[in-house]
Amino acid sequence: MPNSLRSRIRSASWAAAIFAVVFLVDAACPVVSSFDSRWTIPVALSLLDHGDTNLDEYAATIDPADAAVERVNGHYYNWYPVAVPVLAAPIVWSLRQAAPLLRATFPSGGPIRAAFLNGGFLASRTLVEMLTASVFVALTAVVIFFIGRCFLPDRYSALLSLVFAFATSAWSTASRGLWQHGPSMLMLSIALYFLLLADRAPWLSILAAIPTALSYTLRPSNALFVAAATMYIATRHRRYLIPYLFAAFPIAAAFFIYNESLYGRLLPTYFTLRPSATVNVIGTAEALAGALVSPSRGLFVYTPIFLIAIWGMVHALRSRWQAPLAIYLIAVIVGNWLLLGLYFHFWWGGHSYGPRQLSDMTPLFIFFLIPPLTKWRESAKPRGPAIAFLALLAVSVFIHSRGARSADAYIWNVSPQNVDQNTSRLWDWRDPQFLRGLHWR
Repeated sequence: MPNSLRSRIRSASWAAAIFAVVFLVDAACPVVSSFDSRWTIPVALSLLDHGDTNLDEYAATIDPADAAVERVNGHYYNWYPVAVPVLAAPIVWSLRQAAPLLRATFPSGGPIRAAFLNGGFLASRTLVEMLTASVFVALTAVVIFFIGRCFLPDRYSALLSLVFAFATSAWSTASRGLWQHGPSMLMLSIALYFLLLADRAPWLSILAAIPTALSYTLRPSNALFVAAATMYIATRHRRYLIPYLFAAFPIAAAFFIYNESLYGRLLPTYFTLRPSATVNVIGTAEALAGALVSPSRGLFVYTPIFLIAIWGMVHALRSRWQAPLAIYLIAVIVGNWLLLGLYFHFWWGGHSYGPRQLSDMTPLFIFFLIPPLTKWRESAKPRGPAIAFLALLAVSVFIHSRGARSADAYIWNVSPQNVDQNTSRLWDWRDPQFLRGLHWR
């Protein structure tokens, strides 16, 4: 067997194992955070069963005060981006096909699991939502593995993907409910992978247009990534810029046509949210600081392994590693952080766990773990850095496991007071969210 074929089979085996491990672990974790995403599965079911995106068939169960539902032209619609249930629909369909097979293997358990195994996906929508979200995270972990393979051997690439899956908000947030974050992470990862491959086969930059365009339809803040990727194509692969734009056009056209037909404008309600009209220096400063170091929302508190990613960014800038792509990606990360300063009135992300608002940037942070891993792999004495890496990794895994496995960590949002009404709790080191429910405290 040729070495190249053997290598591809080995990498495919690693990828399959990574998907299985990540999905099974995520699916086994008890926490389900179906909050803002609670209508995503009903929309997906509406698409599969009726070919539309409205929620009219569920009108009797819709609370008139439900902020996640809006009434447009006499019909009910999910207020959040429709691209999420559109991308989820094939996974929901697959779960429907798998349910009869699983019924013969697994005990029915409680009423939600019984409903799922018997095809009652509306009654079991929280479980369906979590399983669908877990598929998105597992797929993203596989893409992260192949991103790592552009620079590292299989073992290191597998480590990179597992860091993504279990030491970041991918575990504690994206896999717990069908927020926008899971599909967004997947699209950003696929786009990044194609941009990296384009260094060897420039025509692949055209394919990057599809996940890049989809990323914006999933989450408006991804406009920063769209701009960065397009500028990168224009400077690095200028010959393919027009085909790249043509590849993105059908997605953009479908998005705008759908919105025009529904709202009479190009953007849906969710995409027209404005930052605060008033200047609030203290509020902006608190948002920017809190997004990084708040004991209940800080990125570097919950994911300290990303401190090594910051080292990777500095190294990339100094050595011009993957320039100019690395520069654009760093700008996207910084830009998303600065956006929280503009939207300071809701920087903590409501009832969630940890740094949810920056969770979409997880694949980009993971990408910048590659330079230190490469350097340490080539070093004769990497013991010190390796110990630091493992220590930060262990803390990150522990903290994000709390979000995936402890309901108490989510109850923190409303006990002893609603965090949306008392934001000073976000700075209380005596009661950080990730330690809630541990009896030894």
